[in-house]
Amino acid sequence: MQKHGTEVTAKWYRFSDYTILEDAWSPKAPPEMADHYRFIRPSPNARLEVYRPTVVPAGDVLPGDKASDPIVAVNLEALQELDLEDENAILAWCRKFGLLGILPHTTISIRLAPRWLKGPGVDPPGHLLFPTQMQYFRTNTGWKAIEVSKLVGKEECRIEVDEEYPYDDWYDRIVEPGDTSLRSGAVVTPLFSDHYEEMELERAIGRYFPSIPPETRAAAKYPMPGSTDFWYQYGESVAQFRHAVRGFKNAVEQLKNIGSLSDAPADALRSLSQGHAQFQSLLSASPDIFVEPDGSFSPQWGFSSLLAMFALSIWQYLIGGKSIRHCKQARCRKIFVNKQHNQDYCSKKCRRTDEKARQRRQIAEARRLYHQGIPIEEIAELLETGLQQISKWVERTVEGQWRIR
Repeated sequence: MQKHGTEVTAKWYRFSDYTILEDAWSPKAPPEMADHYRFIRPSPNARLEVYRPTVVPAGDVLPGDKASDPIVAVNLEALQELDLEDENAILAWCRKFGLLGILPHTTISIRLAPRWLKGPGVDPPGHLLFPTQMQYFRTNTGWKAIEVSKLVGKEECRIEVDEEYPYDDWYDRIVEPGDTSLRSGAVVTPLFSDHYEEMELERAIGRYFPSIPPETRAAAKYPMPGSTDFWYQYGESVAQFRHAVRGFKNAVEQLKNIGSLSDAPADALRSLSQGHAQFQSLLSASPDIFVEPDGSFSPQWGFSSLLAMFALSIWQYLIGGKSIRHCKQARCRKIFVNKQHNQDYCSKKCRRTDEKARQRRQIAEARRLYHQGIPIEEIAELLETGLQQISKWVERTVEGQWRIR
């Protein structure tokens, strides 16, 4: 593979195929809420793949930029070209890139419901069961799991296995709140926000596991984010996916170049500040290394989500002197990145479209002014166009009609 000086390589997960499935609440949802209960999930028998997304500057294409290759380019164009109204396009996009990773990005820690277990380090057979809780924490190098057990404390907060309390009846049973100080829950932050809050488990992460019945989500054995079991059970609703992509684009749009801050209007400064805060909430990258098949090491970055990778791609553009622009073409208006602050169009096609439209307006205006008896010389001055060009645009025909070239 050709090396680019600004490449950043990471690791992410995708399935060979995706489908959209409804969860148990879907039939009860009003039509306007239906997409909140329709989830993007791996298709039956789909294969889980680990691949290495590579962040590259806008416009660059890597030799491996196709779904069958382990290297896929991550940049703004990949999101811009996605038609969010076309569900087939969304599924095809996920086959190439995978899900966005909204839960791993917005969740800091997870504490599952405590259960009666032997506790970490207690060898079987063991005649005592203690309140034991699995906890997951997001770190710079990925998610980590620890098992916490209350091995000391009140004697009544443990179970001595005997005939009255048979092992098979009590092992792995949920601990009642009155029997332990361990509490389930999660520390999360809304997407595009830096406000953290403690939330009940089923509300915080249960909605990302549509295969788990709603009535059991408070005490479910959720897999650790990033694990193989996690990806097979995890899903993002169509509504969540669309909200995340649109929110990302909106945050990037607000980072557009507004010139000198001292001369910028108040509303432009507010928009820039809001976009900056939202964008910062997406940046979560840490340096890592990848061990190549030959035993050598190559640089790699760790990310909390695929969204964070796309955020880093924008970060690369901005610190490299590029700027965020809105395409000036009225029917396009999409955002794009370019080094030239005075470039108004995202493509040559959009520029030519506007040039033709502008010329048609000038020709129409030239006809109108000429019909009013204004001399060609004055028309050329008013339209800031050459005299020869005006003469070519406007000609009197034999029948006295006007012909536009």
